[in-house]
Amino acid sequence: MIAVPRPGVREPVQSVQLFWADFTRTFFMHEIGVALLVGGMALVCAGAIFLIPEPPGARAENSLDRSQAEIELHLREIEKLWRDNK
Repeated sequence: MIAVPRPGVREPVQSVQLFWADFTRTFFMHEIGVALLVGGMALVCAGAIFLIPEPPGARAENSLDRSQAEIELHLREIEKLWRDNK
């Protein structure tokens, strides 16, 4: 008796090979998709960090300059009061 394969029925070895081929293809496509998604999110975050403007006085040198100016103003006021009270 000759074994005639029925349509849609595969031999066990062939079905395992097809399973692993399908599994690896979908697995690596998923990994590539996740990598692209994470990379895109990283680019968006980096762009947001560099494109959002800083508020005035946010940098250290600006705040030091401002506090230095405030100190000088207070010193002038103290000197004026000291001269007035002499």
